[in-house]
Amino acid sequence: MHGMKTIQLLLFANLREKTGKSSLTMDIPENWVIDDILTSLMEAYPHLRPHLTEKIVIAVDGKIALRSSSVSDGQQISLMPPVGGG
Repeated sequence: MHGMKTIQLLLFANLREKTGKSSLTMDIPENWVIDDILTSLMEAYPHLRPHLTEKIVIAVDGKIALRSSSVSDGQQISLMPPVGGG
């Protein structure tokens, strides 16, 4: 598909539990950034909205990323809820 790229989302902890999946593959428009991916994920899984807060840890191919970060075709985006404890 022209103008599209394929990425893989890796889901951890409660995100994995809420979706019943450890990973999702998404075809996304070429110009999307991580925030667009999260918005699409919330539309597909509305019950994830409270779990995809500003505190979620995002990594692209194992490196911490921002919501404004772009992604390339074939990259893995890991979504990890903040670690609790004290």
